[in-house]
Amino acid sequence: MSESENKQDQRDFSVLGALEVLVRHRRLIVANVIIVTLIAVIVSLLLPKWYRSTAVILPPESSFDPLMTMGAVARVAATANLPWFATKSDVYGVVLTSRFLAEKLIERYDLINVYEADNIEEAIKALNRHRWIRVTDEGLIEVSVEARDPQMAADMANTSLEYLDEFNRNTRMTDGKKTLLFVEERIRETEIDLEAAENALQDFQEEFGAVELTVQTEALITAAVEIETQIRAIDLQLTNLRSFATESFPEVQNFRAQKRNLEAQLQELIGKTEQDPLDSGIGDSPISPALRRLPDVGIRYVRLRRQVELLSNVYSFLAQELERSKILAKRDTPTIQLLDSASPPVKRHRPRRTLIVIVAFIASIFGSVFLAFGLDFMSRWREDEENHRRLTRIIGTLRNDWRGSR
Repeated sequence: MSESENKQDQRDFSVLGALEVLVRHRRLIVANVIIVTLIAVIVSLLLPKWYRSTAVILPPESSFDPLMTMGAVARVAATANLPWFATKSDVYGVVLTSRFLAEKLIERYDLINVYEADNIEEAIKALNRHRWIRVTDEGLIEVSVEARDPQMAADMANTSLEYLDEFNRNTRMTDGKKTLLFVEERIRETEIDLEAAENALQDFQEEFGAVELTVQTEALITAAVEIETQIRAIDLQLTNLRSFATESFPEVQNFRAQKRNLEAQLQELIGKTEQDPLDSGIGDSPISPALRRLPDVGIRYVRLRRQVELLSNVYSFLAQELERSKILAKRDTPTIQLLDSASPPVKRHRPRRTLIVIVAFIASIFGSVFLAFGLDFMSRWREDEENHRRLTRIIGTLRNDWRGSR
């Protein structure tokens, strides 16, 4: 007989031997499978029912208030160790999973008793096991809560969003009040500077009379004042942002880039050079080479007038921001847009009885087969006298060691 035929006979013998073992222990296997499956059915019926309800809100509005909108976002992101590129949706997710909101839910729904917790710390852990917050790629925010009562699951999900809205409103009103104080202080400073500039211009006109300027010079002054007003506005925004954001914050970097661009435009417009002799001793503002033909009196007039117009524009900008801050400090409108409200679920979320029974059935088959082969192996092993003697010696040695240790 060839070697290949011998191997084939061995394989056939192994298969037949395995079938023989399974047939020999067929009653054990069938009994185990039936018993385990019945136990799984009973357990799945006895397990408490849990219902899950989900509420969905739209992504937060991306509108940017020049002096305050990103304040809360930056503070929450820093507190939660979120990356600097975190979106408002990410921040909302952090707020929804915060201890602040968890404690309010626990108090409102008496979750310490519901979860049979000993203290609030255990109740928070239990709540986190039955609550899920997910921010989708589109920025949607999903709040899912499970409870044994379907109505309670829906109420807890909706209440979570109510508390988020309450937090946003309080934060917005607080930021509005802080911004209001900031703008009021800047307005007072600008009023003082504007009054001084107007007095300086008036004194100049009383001393030298009116100075006539060409159309080109008038256009140059208007353009320069407009650019400088934008720079001053950005400086105000940066001052406010730095109270809660670092230099790496994207809005800070964005404003700095805008400021550099405007400064480059202003420099090109006025044509300032480091060696400009007209810049020494005649005010702080540079002057265009196109105006160098003017006498010193004309240059002084241009600078004084430009300063007055600049401060007037800054004052107008601050006055608008003051009114806006007053509105924000008192506004109490909803901050979230509900896409899907949570409703009581009709079907339970778990236990998944069918899955439990199927897994138990399959596991019992494999376990029973393994048990059958194990029993067959032990039976054959015991029938061998040499193995029996070896096992007896091992047991005796272990018994003596145990008695000696006592």
